[in-house]
Amino acid sequence: TTAFAQHLSEDPALRSIPRWEGNTLTPPERGAYTDADPRLAKGKAAFEAAFKEMPWRQAILPNNYDDPAEHGIIMGLTFLNLQWPTLYRVPGWEAWVMEQDLAPAYEYLARVLKVLQWAKPARYWSLKLPPDLFALDAIDKVFPGTRFIWSHRHPIESISSVCSLSANLREKQAGADVDPLEIGPYQLEFQARGCDRAMAARATIGEGKFIDVYQADLSRDIAGTMEKLYADLGIEFTDAYRANLQARMAEKPRGRFGKHEHHLEQYGISRRQVEDRFAVYVERFHAERA
Repeated sequence: TTAFAQHLSEDPALRSIPRWEGNTLTPPERGAYTDADPRLAKGKAAFEAAFKEMPWRQAILPNNYDDPAEHGIIMGLTFLNLQWPTLYRVPGWEAWVMEQDLAPAYEYLARVLKVLQWAKPARYWSLKLPPDLFALDAIDKVFPGTRFIWSHRHPIESISSVCSLSANLREKQAGADVDPLEIGPYQLEFQARGCDRAMAARATIGEGKFIDVYQADLSRDIAGTMEKLYADLGIEFTDAYRANLQARMAEKPRGRFGKHEHHLEQYGISRRQVEDRFAVYVERFHAERA
């Protein structure tokens, strides 16, 4: 989903929240959204420092200060941010938030987006947050014109990847060792619950609002997959976007920071456990692609 959001951000007609903007939402009085915007230099310096401190992060989650940010940090100000369980071990809080109405978090996000839209208008918003799976009904309520693009990756690959990310980030956040054998079963259930909620919400919202994009297709043909997506959305795939996308692929090829190695067994879970827990999802979205 990280690379997919980065590909979308190259379209001049779309508005995402670049990471440098997400860290300082209010624009300065002078130089906003120009090379003189002080937030650019601040964001670049922060990322360079993070690269030195956590060199492993780029192989797991390759991004830079000018790539699109996730909106979970903004929603965290409402205490309704489902990113926290991946970053920290917070079982009591997680049990509480799972019972909450998540719409107020998206209502707050909508207020922030209006400020950003006023400062820098765009035709469309492109937003991405994996835990949005838990809240598709709330998103549809707060943003009724939303089209949902569901990025699919087989859970055999994605679960061990998110376990690796969680283990590394938790160790960094906590400043202590973490137990990978605890993270594995936890993430398996957490991600599966999000998938279950999303499929239930999709049935209520209606198939017409959803478009499915597969990681395997993006890996084979990024430009072709994105062009098909735009046709499904009814949005023009412009020459300017194509040029930006091709330039990005040339300048920032996949795997430039090395391969992200991750295996289910490291985290105390097996292929059979993943296949059993995600059986309904795999049967619907992956069986015909095996």
